Amino acid sequence: MRVKGDSNNPQPLTTNRQPPTTPGMPFYQRLLLLAFLLVLIYLYGLGFLAYSLYTAIGVVLSSWIMSRRALDQIAHTRTLSRKRCNVGESVNVSLELVNNKTLPVLWVLAEDWISQRLPVEGERVKLLSLRAGQVTVLRYEVDCKYRGYHRVGPLILESGDLFGLSRKFRTGRSSDYVTVLPKVVPLTSYDIHAHRPIGEIRTELQMYEDPSRLAGVRRYVRGDSLSRIHWRATARTGTLHSRVYDPTTMIGANIILDFHADAYAGERNFERSELAVTAAISLTAFILEQKQQVGLLSNGRDALDRIREEKEESEFAADSWVRSRAAARELASEEPTSDRLRPVEIPNRRGEEQFEQLMVTLARLEITDGLRLGEMLFAEYNRLPRDAALIVITGKVDAMLADVLGEAKRSGFVVAVFIIDDDAEYQRAAARLSMLGMQCYHLRNDGDLSDLAMRTI
Repeated sequence: MRVKGDSNNPQPLTTNRQPPTTPGMPFYQRLLLLAFLLVLIYLYGLGFLAYSLYTAIGVVLSSWIMSRRALDQIAHTRTLSRKRCNVGESVNVSLELVNNKTLPVLWVLAEDWISQRLPVEGERVKLLSLRAGQVTVLRYEVDCKYRGYHRVGPLILESGDLFGLSRKFRTGRSSDYVTVLPKVVPLTSYDIHAHRPIGEIRTELQMYEDPSRLAGVRRYVRGDSLSRIHWRATARTGTLHSRVYDPTTMIGANIILDFHADAYAGERNFERSELAVTAAISLTAFILEQKQQVGLLSNGRDALDRIREEKEESEFAADSWVRSRAAARELASEEPTSDRLRPVEIPNRRGEEQFEQLMVTLARLEITDGLRLGEMLFAEYNRLPRDAALIVITGKVDAMLADVLGEAKRSGFVVAVFIIDDDAEYQRAAARLSMLGMQCYHLRNDGDLSDLAMRTI
C-alpha cells in the first residue's frame, strides 16, 4: 500500500510574494550601469565597444527573462510506501514533478530534503530539463536506521539562465513524516531481590479484589452485591452464600524516562539516549505481557508538538523564495530549540492499545533542554498512583533527583533506577540511592537488557 502526502492534490510552487533578487548587484542597477556605459561610448565614438555592450545587454536581459519565472507553475506530489516502520526497515519515496507552464524549463536542480542521519539510495537530487507539461518522477529509498519522527521534504528547487548569471531558489510547501518505532529487546532472565514485585502480590491492605481469583465462599453479609452471591452454594445449603476473592493489587509501573540533554552529555550521547528509549519500551513490553498496567512520564519533547509549532511559526505553510542553495537547505532543516516545561505523559493502562500508544510516543520523543528530571518529578509524583512502581531511566542522578526519589520512596512508592552506560555515574548513583533504600542498575548495551526479566522488582 502506498501512502500519499497530507494533500491529495499536487503542491504547486507558486506564491503571491515577489521573489528576492539573486545575490550581487540588483537587476535595475545593472541596467543603469550599462546605460551609463552606452552614453560614454556614444560621446567618445567607441563603436566596437558599443556592439560589445549591446551583446552584454542582450545576455543580461535574456538571463533575467529565463530565470525570472523558471520555477513558476512547477507542481510536485510526494508518495511514501509507508509512514510507519521499525528500525532497520526501508521506505520508498516517489516524487512527481510537473511543469504546468506553456514554456519549457531549460534546467532545474531538484533536491528532496531529508535528515542526513538517514542513508538514502536513489534519485533524491537530480538535474532535470522539463518540457511544457512534462511529468518527471524521482524515486529513492530511505534506510530507517534510527528511531524517530523523521521529516521527508520540503522540496528544494534551483533554476536560472544558461549563462549562470542569474539563479532562483525555492523551497516547497509540503513535507511528509515517517515514524520509526523503537527497538524492543525481549527480557529473559532477570532476578532482582526486592520486597515488592511487579505483578500480582498479596497485600495486607486490600486495594481491590480480583474477581478472576476465587478464594472460597462465606455466608451472605448485608451489603454484599448480587454479583457476589454464589448461587450453587446457596441452592445446596438453602442459605445465601457470597463469593470470596483473593485480595490482590495490580502494581504495574510508571516508566520515568529522563530525556534532558544534560543527562546524556559527553561522548556517545546519541547512543546512550537511544539505549534509554530501548530500555523504556522493552520494560513496557514485558510489564504489559504480564497483564499489568504501565504508564509513561518524560521530560522529553514530542516531535509532533514541535511540528505543530513549526507550522504556526515557519514559512513552510507557503512556498519560500531564498537567495542561495545554502539558505534553502537551512530553511528546510530548521528546527527550533525546546525549553519544554510540560511533561510527556501517558496514564497507566494495559492492553495492546496502550503498547501501541507508548511505542509511537517513544518513537517521537526528542531530547529537550527544558525541565530537568528532578524538577519534573517534584511537580508530578504526588499525583502518580502509589500502587505502581517508579522505574526511573536516566543517565545521571543529581542531588535534586536523589532527594525527590527519596521522598517518593518514603511516601510509599517502590523505586528502581536504571543508569545508562556510565560507569562513574553508576557508582555515584548506586552509593547515593542505596543509602535511601533504592535499587540501582547499570545498562551498558542491549545485551544487558536481554538479560532482564522484571520478576521481582
